Amino acid sequence: MVLVEGEPALYVERGGKSILVWGADDAAHEAAAKALVRSDVGAPTGRATLTKVNGRPLTEHEPIAGALHAAGFLATPRGLRSPRTG
Repeated sequence: MVLVEGEPALYVERGGKSILVWGADDAAHEAAAKALVRSDVGAPTGRATLTKVNGRPLTEHEPIAGALHAAGFLATPRGLRSPRTG
């Protein structure tokens, strides 16, 4: 769960392939995406590939997709892959 200013903004569901996103504020999306990268999502394997947002396929047209990409997630044919950390 990622909180932005004390409010829920993003939650990575079990398995690391699906996320739930609250709100439509671009600044909150950017803050949540950066926090997700810092959290080392995908550990211990080092990477997670997000394929769904709010139960729908994650596409580049989703508002959160741009924020995740700007935070370091990489576009793949399957979805957005978290950057390798550590």
